[in-house]
Amino acid sequence: MGLGFSALMLAIGYFQKRYGNKVESAEEFNSASRSVRTGLISSGVVSAWCWSATLLTSTSKSYSFGILGSYSYATGACLQILLFSVVATSMKLKWPYAHTFVEIAGARWGKAAHWLWLFFAACCNLIVSAMLILGGSDTVAALTGMPTLAAVWLIPLSVSIYVVVGGLKASLVADYLHTIILYGVILGFCFFTYTSAPDIGSLDRLYDLLVQQGINNPVEGNADGSYLTFRSMGGIVFFFVNLCGNFGTVYMDQAYFNRAVASQPKSITKSFVLGSLCWYPIPFAFATCLGLAGAALKNSDVFPLLTSDEVTAGLPAPAAAFALMGNAGARAILIMLFLACTAASSAELVAVSTLVTYDVFKRVKPNATDKQTLFVSHASVAGFGICQALLGTIFYYIGIGMGYLYELMGIILCPGVVPLICCIMWKKANKWCCIGAAVISLPLGIIAWCVTAYKLNDGIVDKTTTGQDLPMLAGNTVSFGLSIVISIVGSLIFPDDHDFETTKNTGKKAVKQAEQSVIREQEVIVTSQIDDNSEKFDKDDKQETTPAVLKDFSVPDATQGDLSEEDFAYLTKSMKLAAGFAITWTIVMVFIVTFSLYGTSYIFPRAGFKAWVSIGLAWLLLGATYIILSPIYESLPSLIKIFKGVTIDVFTLGNYKKSRPSDEV
Repeated sequence: MGLGFSALMLAIGYFQKRYGNKVESAEEFNSASRSVRTGLISSGVVSAWCWSATLLTSTSKSYSFGILGSYSYATGACLQILLFSVVATSMKLKWPYAHTFVEIAGARWGKAAHWLWLFFAACCNLIVSAMLILGGSDTVAALTGMPTLAAVWLIPLSVSIYVVVGGLKASLVADYLHTIILYGVILGFCFFTYTSAPDIGSLDRLYDLLVQQGINNPVEGNADGSYLTFRSMGGIVFFFVNLCGNFGTVYMDQAYFNRAVASQPKSITKSFVLGSLCWYPIPFAFATCLGLAGAALKNSDVFPLLTSDEVTAGLPAPAAAFALMGNAGARAILIMLFLACTAASSAELVAVSTLVTYDVFKRVKPNATDKQTLFVSHASVAGFGICQALLGTIFYYIGIGMGYLYELMGIILCPGVVPLICCIMWKKANKWCCIGAAVISLPLGIIAWCVTAYKLNDGIVDKTTTGQDLPMLAGNTVSFGLSIVISIVGSLIFPDDHDFETTKNTGKKAVKQAEQSVIREQEVIVTSQIDDNSEKFDKDDKQETTPAVLKDFSVPDATQGDLSEEDFAYLTKSMKLAAGFAITWTIVMVFIVTFSLYGTSYIFPRAGFKAWVSIGLAWLLLGATYIILSPIYESLPSLIKIFKGVTIDVFTLGNYKKSRPSDEV
């Protein structure tokens, strides 16, 4: 399946290059020439944020804590993307040519900041990749009997093939195809579970089973032991761990900055806002369905007895799918997990490629040709694909799984988040206060994590005790909270006065070099094409034709970072609207809904439960409709062009390319 999907992506890439006249360059490979529209970026955001943990961990939390589990995962991980829309828009305004957030930190604060945030970026890519590979391979092994290590190596292999060839654009197209299938499978699970599943079959039946489970097997820490309440100690602890940790994995992950860089100016804010809103119902609806179904069938003949390690590894989702649909459910979960792993893995591959290319290679060899830069990008993808498999192998033998890494990531990554936001957006951010905040918060967060595990477990600090929720919560809040206090308070006491005009052209030299290199290559190609038909033209014709032909090729444009007055006004206004929406979302979803339902120990009645599930399904349908249709609508001109090119090739025996210079003349 993986190799077949890679073959499909290679074919799509070939069509884009042949009929869309896309020229391979480092800029096109790593930033898609900064020309991608709203729909494709939105689907890329959805797909990049759909890890294996999105499906597995969210379901495990619903299975363990009840109705708060899916809500805490979705709400705790959606806010970061909403707020990132503000940061991404600010980046477009203040750093229009930048390729990476590490490049921005280095341009403003020098080498120390550059290497510090490169460390955070590398940690993020390593942790996320390990989670993806471990979550996917554990599920494949559980459902099929395939050796886990075989899955660990085969999953990144299929992704690396098409990413090496197509870069970010191929990754975005793959994201789109993945997301369509993900939505389809999730909708299938939801409607089958709520209407046709033999052991459930209706919302009334599911509600009755959950009420009975709360009586027979009450959840420790939940109000009345019920699965239908927000009053869940374990659920609310996970909510805060999730909220902190996902700030680290969004703002320290170059994959999201890649999408910001690739966006057109008028697409960037909408892309992330709409992408986050379309992503939200995926864990919410999916985990509510399979997580609560698994909890309802717990200790029954159709549902296996799961150990705590298996629950942490995310196995309630495949167990529930098999219990509800048999082999068909198992196959559907396999397809979903493969797509979730490969989609997010491709985003990580391109992210690492961009970091290595622009923050390592271009700093060592700033005058490298575009051909050399592109080679490094290709090699980085291949190299990190191998690294992903090695990471999965290491953690497999250590015995650390996806759930452990998911809660650990915030302790390691959160110290760099707020200082980076200050670097990108705030002229008063003090260099040494922000760098100091990141450097100090990291070890103190680790100390808080280990000390809490030590105190709560009679001096035992091992894999089991450090993986508990309260030690993880302590480490996450210290890492994140301390960095906020130090960077912001320090900058207010010792404010800087940075002029963003002095660093506005960061990265422009690389774009200019790519433009000149690609134009030279295309001049050679076009001249060669004309020479093949030289009997039709004289010398003057050639000189006039070459520039005209070049206009049809998509080459990096050294002015692509420049903003018109209209773009500047639009981005400024959209950033304010996005900030207002994110603040409103935080007040309503994070505070009002969560704490009011938690504080009142509210237990959902039958009608309230039905309404809750129906809201998730309606949201899922709306998100699927937008994500599936909007990229097609926006890409109609390109699709028509490709269709015409294929038609010409079919009826002229492959003479599409030869016909272009003649047609141009």
